[in-house]
Amino acid sequence: MGKKISGIMRVLFVMILCFGMCVSMPAGVRVSAAAGENAQSSNTDLSGTNLTERCLQKYPKLAGLVEKGLIGFTFEYKRDTLKFGTWEGKALEWEVLEYSDDGKYALIWCTNIICNRKYNEEDKSVTWKKCSLRKWLNEDFLNSAFTKSQRKLIKKTKIQNENNPYTGTKGGKATKDKVFLLTASEFEKYLEDNKKNGYVDRSIGFNFNGDADSYWLRTPGQKGNPAPDFDNWDWEDWEDYEEEDFLAGYETYVYKDGEADWSGTGVAYESLGVRPVMRIKLSNNLIRKNALSVGNKPLTNVYITLGSQDTEDGKVPIEWKILEYDEENSRALLLSRYLVGSAPYYIENNYTITDKRVTWEESKLRKKLNDDFYGSAFSKEEQALIMKVTIENKDDPGSKTLGGNDTSDRIFLLSLEELEKYFGDLNDKTNAEGRICRFADGELFNWWLRSPGYGDVGQKAATAMCVDDDGSIYGSFHISNSNGVRPAMWINLE
Repeated sequence: MGKKISGIMRVLFVMILCFGMCVSMPAGVRVSAAAGENAQSSNTDLSGTNLTERCLQKYPKLAGLVEKGLIGFTFEYKRDTLKFGTWEGKALEWEVLEYSDDGKYALIWCTNIICNRKYNEEDKSVTWKKCSLRKWLNEDFLNSAFTKSQRKLIKKTKIQNENNPYTGTKGGKATKDKVFLLTASEFEKYLEDNKKNGYVDRSIGFNFNGDADSYWLRTPGQKGNPAPDFDNWDWEDWEDYEEEDFLAGYETYVYKDGEADWSGTGVAYESLGVRPVMRIKLSNNLIRKNALSVGNKPLTNVYITLGSQDTEDGKVPIEWKILEYDEENSRALLLSRYLVGSAPYYIENNYTITDKRVTWEESKLRKKLNDDFYGSAFSKEEQALIMKVTIENKDDPGSKTLGGNDTSDRIFLLSLEELEKYFGDLNDKTNAEGRICRFADGELFNWWLRSPGYGDVGQKAATAMCVDDDGSIYGSFHISNSNGVRPAMWINLE
C-alpha cells in the first residue's frame, strides 16, 4: 500500500523537565483520528445550554475556582447512533456525524465496513464521479440494503470532491449522490479529536467479524506513474519491479490502525473496505425509535484545565480527568487526560541510564515531577491548590518485591491498586479500553505506574509496572525505559 504520511510532533514531558533525551519528530502530514467520544470546545451545546453551569451542578465545590479563573472545563459529547437498513442479514448501525441547523437531516456514517471492493475496476486515474464504487453504492447497495420507504428518507446530496492538497491531484466535479464516502478532509473534520479520548477508535474500520481493515476515502491520492517499458528492461530491472510502483490511479484510504493515507493506494490494486455515508431525513419515528438527541447532546466526560505546557505554538492548558470528587473533604483527585511526555523511571544525574533497583521514593521521576514539573507547569496561585499528601507504596502482590516507604508528594503516579480502584478489575479485559492513554497529538503509548514490577521476594525491583498501549498491565519493563508520564494530584477545593 501507499506510504502513510506522518502526524504532528508530540509535546514531550522531557522538554519541560530537560531530561536531555531524544524527541521523535515524524515527517510530513498525517490525518489524526480515533475514539468513541467527540470533544467540543464551545461552552454551549446546540440547544443553547451553558455547559459550565451543567458541570457545576455536578461539581459545586469547583465554582469558586472557576470564578477565580484558576480552572476551566473542556467537554465531550457522546455521538448518536441509529439502526437503519440491513446488509447480508445484519442490521446496519450508523453514527451521526452532523445534524442540519434545523434538525431535519442527519449526516450518518456506517460504523462497520460492509464489504471489501476495488475503488475502480480498471487501473486508471479516476475521480469519484467516474469510479465504479460510486455506481455500485448508489445502485446495488442502495437497492439491496434499504426498503422503498427507507430509500425515500435518503436525501440526494450535492457533494464537493476536493483536490488532494499535498499531491495536487484533481478531485473532479461535484456530484449528486445518495450514498458516498468521506473525503480525507471530512474524515479529519469529524474525527480530528478522536484519538485523544482513550477508547476504541471510531476511525478504525471493523468488518462484521470484528476484524480491523483498511477502507476507502473519496479524495484522490498521488498521481500515478507511467507503465514501464518492458522491452527495454534488462533482467536486473525485472528483479526490482514492483507492480504497485506503476499504478495509474491512486486513492486515499484509512489504514487499519485508523490513520488516513493522503498518498493512497491503487484504485484497482486493492480491495479495501467500504464505509458508506448518507444524509437522511429525520422522521419522528426514526428519532423516537433510536433515541436520537438531535441538537441537545448528552454530556459524557468533563475535564478540568489547570496548568499549562510549553509547545511549538506556545503554552497550552493541561487537561485533567476527575478520578474522585470528595465533596465532604473539599478535595478532588485529578489524573492528566493525556500523557504529558515520556521519561525513564530512573536516571542518574549525569544522564547515564541505569537499571538500578529503586522504589518510588528513590525514583528520579518522582523528584522531577515534584520539582521541575510542579514548578514549571503551574503558576503560584495554581500551585497553592495542589495538596501535599501521603501516598502508600505497597509491595508487588505477585512477586512481593518491595514498594518502599510511604512518601509525601504533590505530584505522583497511580499505583496498581489505585488503577484498579478507578478503572476497574485488572483481570477484566472489558476495562482495558478505559486505561488506554495517548499524547495530545493522538499517539498511543505505554504509561508508568509507581508500583514495583516483578523481581526477587523482599528485594527492590529493577522494574516498575506500566499500562501498555492496549490497556493491559506489564511489569517486565526495565526502569531505564522511557514510557509515558501521566501525573496525578489532589487539589484543594476550598
